[in-house]
Amino acid sequence: MNKKIKIIVFILSLTLLSNKCNVTYENYKPNRQELDKNVPPKEMKLIEEVTLEETEELVLHDILMSDINNSCSILAVTDETNRTLNFYNYENGKILNFIKADLWLVDSIIASGIKPYNHFNKTYKYLNIKDYPNYKITPELTKLLLNTFMGARFVNDSTLIVSALLNAWKTTIDSNNLFDISNALVYCDINGNIKKFLPLESSSNLFPTSIPFFYNSQTKTIIMANEDSDRKIIQRKLDSIITFSIYDSVAHFIKQVSFLPETFTKSFLNNLEFSKIPQLCFIKDSCFISYGIDLTIYNLNNEKRFQLKNLPFKNDSGFLLIKEPMKEMYENSSKVAAPTINDSGFAYQSKISKFYISRVSKNKITRKIYDNLFPVKIANMINTGGTLTVWLYVIDSTVENGYYYILQEYTTEGKLLSQTNLFDKKEQKIRHIAYDSKHNYILIFLKSKEGWKLEKRKWS
Repeated sequence: MNKKIKIIVFILSLTLLSNKCNVTYENYKPNRQELDKNVPPKEMKLIEEVTLEETEELVLHDILMSDINNSCSILAVTDETNRTLNFYNYENGKILNFIKADLWLVDSIIASGIKPYNHFNKTYKYLNIKDYPNYKITPELTKLLLNTFMGARFVNDSTLIVSALLNAWKTTIDSNNLFDISNALVYCDINGNIKKFLPLESSSNLFPTSIPFFYNSQTKTIIMANEDSDRKIIQRKLDSIITFSIYDSVAHFIKQVSFLPETFTKSFLNNLEFSKIPQLCFIKDSCFISYGIDLTIYNLNNEKRFQLKNLPFKNDSGFLLIKEPMKEMYENSSKVAAPTINDSGFAYQSKISKFYISRVSKNKITRKIYDNLFPVKIANMINTGGTLTVWLYVIDSTVENGYYYILQEYTTEGKLLSQTNLFDKKEQKIRHIAYDSKHNYILIFLKSKEGWKLEKRKWS
């Protein structure tokens, strides 16, 4: 009998091993993890619900970033689609004011005196809008200048720093026109008055991006996300790809402080931008950084703080299985034509991105396959009164919508204190989460056909 049992166990082991060996990125299914029963779901009590006002002038499309002033009287929201910075009465949701990122920002670039980045050792200058016709820049081309407010942080009760994504046309002495993308920090007050316009300089390996960013009121410095297209695209390096740098309060570069983690570089995922959207959070002097599908929380300089715990799925196998197809794409990306005089770093990166998108399609890395490989994604992190709350997006075919959200609350040392599952309703979708430090409220922004609701909730 014992001999028969051993034979059966041996055969089963071979079968399981064979099945394991046959797992590929195309047929992988994530294994559900056993959850810790000592971390029961924690209820979030609804304290108040506010409707965010909409008018004929302003209809809120999306919320990219939000902040509340110190007295909790004003809510500031950036709407990427509308390209606006909106101010609401935090108590009743009424619109107080809004600013639109328009062509006036192009004039601000020129007035600042900053010089465009000189691609290919060519000397460029920004063009005044009034001179566009002289350089054959048509009204249709001018419409491409879609400047956008991306992020907003209150400096004090009535002043904000706003990060802006800027478009402008620049030219060389021989009239070689080039579309330019840059970033700036704008200081403004709650009435929409611009106090300072501070453009951020770009270099071959350092392109500041507009979000995320954080203003440190104690040190008067700003930490901003950076893109390093030169190193990963032109130099074809996989390591030391810059992700965050520190600037002073007048937007001068100080130093690089963080780089893309090895989880991405070893899996050749450094060119799939959507996979590693960074998030940034500060609790007092402690910095917390995350990268989308990497379920590790980092400090500055890539120091690992802790792994997220008690999750229904893991992403580890996804990084291993996607390595081979991504490596093949990376090796073949050298076939993309080299950059030309007409390519900005951004334009050339777009060529590479299009190549990767086409190869992703060819390798049949569909959204479904990608979600199977990486079923858990970090959507955001917020400082909730001294604890770190991580907002997670979970793909799960067993729930009604096929996905849901988890809010996890951690100490700064990485101890899991509580977690709550959140589900979209049929008529209302969760689109943004923030925090009210004065009242200790979790703020949940919901979108429906009727408009936007702001729920003020509190953990019981």
